[in-house]
Amino acid sequence: MKKNTDLQREKTITLRLSEEDARAINEMAVQVNMTASGLLETFIPYLTGGLYNNDSNEFAADRWFKLAADLRENSFLSYLCSYNLNEVQKVFGLLEDIEEFKEVLTDVKNDKMTLKELLSDLIDSEELREISDDYEKVKEFYIKSTLEELNWRKEQISFYWDDYQKELGTDETYEQAIKKHCEWKKRIFSIMVDRSKRRTL
Repeated sequence: MKKNTDLQREKTITLRLSEEDARAINEMAVQVNMTASGLLETFIPYLTGGLYNNDSNEFAADRWFKLAADLRENSFLSYLCSYNLNEVQKVFGLLEDIEEFKEVLTDVKNDKMTLKELLSDLIDSEELREISDDYEKVKEFYIKSTLEELNWRKEQISFYWDDYQKELGTDETYEQAIKKHCEWKKRIFSIMVDRSKRRTL
């Protein structure tokens, strides 16, 4: 651990933030009864491995540093973040739905769901009631409905992707972008788990 005399050699660093980011960090600081600069100062030792740090915090800060590096790249992920983190979360949700639908479709095609289970997942309609006693027809109806939901979500992601390509036109492929998006989500989740563990200590 570094000596406390390090505190006596203070340096002033100026940060350039957008108006939105500045307002957001101020709001976050107010929630914990701190100034924006004070809040940011508490994070620096975790990032650098400095005073009053520990291995667990340094590990989490290292992942935060990698997240920040990802956002500095000219990528689909940074493009979404430049508008609103809610857009990133929305794409996260769409990707989760797509993966879930794929898993469900595999189960249905392999006859791992009963007629009752299929019917309980479907929205009641006159068309469905007419075939409700026929497993194969309900199965076909279920697959068709699920594919429609899956394709709708793919289209929503495509809207974001097309705008990104028109505006920036990078060499990044769709597959690379989605992979990075999923990896970023895993890092975020890992950091959130670390935060939760520290709060219970």
